Order: sequence, then structure tokens, then C-alpha cells
Amino acid sequence: MRYRKGKMIWALLVAALFALPAGAAQAAEFSAIIVTTLRGEARQGKIYIKGDKVRREFAQSGGTAIVILQGDKKIMWMLEPQTQSYLEMPFDKEAFAKTLNQPKEGEGKKLLGTETMNGYVTDKYETAVKTATGTLRSTMWIAQKLGVPIRIETADKSFVQEYKDIKEGGVDDALFEMPAGYQKKAMPPGMPKP
Repeated sequence: MRYRKGKMIWALLVAALFALPAGAAQAAEFSAIIVTTLRGEARQGKIYIKGDKVRREFAQSGGTAIVILQGDKKIMWMLEPQTQSYLEMPFDKEAFAKTLNQPKEGEGKKLLGTETMNGYVTDKYETAVKTATGTLRSTMWIAQKLGVPIRIETADKSFVQEYKDIKEGGVDDALFEMPAGYQKKAMPPGMPKP
């Protein structure tokens, strides 16, 4: 059971990492501190969003990791600053959502109402995502102005992710480009190739 639950939480974590602005909020531009708590252990990172581009910086064993998603180019880079290397993978938002069985309104996604969180009016949703290992139930607060979930938590609160200290505008395009001097690594066997 613990393995299954871990896989479901991992699916939610990945979905939250790549939550892109939707619909009218496609032009959202902001940076924020992102706090992720997994089974009681909190980690802090930084996220930058500009339209359909996302950059997330987070601590991992051995240093900092950076993930850059360029939605317009349908590509994702996973950078390792310590070795100045990166992996490149294809990324299609629609295909990714389908893979994770992200629910649509009325099909495992229920609007509970609106709440103000961190200074933003949000639509609060209850979701139930069916995975190969079971059903992952969570609550998410999607900021109406930004079009992204600024808080997500599983029903048992073993996973919580929240955007704090949100600053709108002023996100430099250079944050979404490959830094000079980085070497591309070969993809491990079984991973998708660009």
C-alpha cells in the first residue's frame, strides 16, 4: 500500500510541477516561493512562470536541480548545475494531462466554491484522479487571475504544495533559456527522446 500511495503522490507532484496557466490566464507572468511538504518533510524552492514557460529550482541531494519547460517548443530540460549538464525530453501539455488522467469538471473534479488565499481569489476544487494504483483525492486552489493552482493538498495531507510570496511581472526571458556551457547528456534507456 505504501508503494502505491508513493506512486500516486509522485504523479500529483509531477502534475503540480508542470501546472501551466490555462485559458484566459495564458499570459500569466509571476515568480513565487514554492513550498512542498511530502510526508511531513518541507522543502522550499522557486518557480517562475511566463505564459507557457516554467522554470522551477529546487534542492535535491547533491545540490540544486533546475527544470525548464518551454511549452511553445514542447520541450523540457532537466539541468544539473553542479556538473553543467542537462537532459532533454519532449513535453506536450495535453498529452501529459491525458497520461495523468487529470479530471475535467464533473468527471472527478468538483467546484467547492471560492476562497481568498495568499491575496488571490481562488476557485477551490476537489479532485479524484484515477491512476493504475488507485484513486488520488486532493483539493486545489486555482488563482483566478493567474490560472494556476497556488495550493494543492492530498486528502490525507501527506502532500501539500503552496506558492508563497507571489510577485507578478518582471520575469526575465533568459530564465527559460539553456545556460552557456552546459553539455547534453544521453537519455537513460526507456526514457522518451526529443
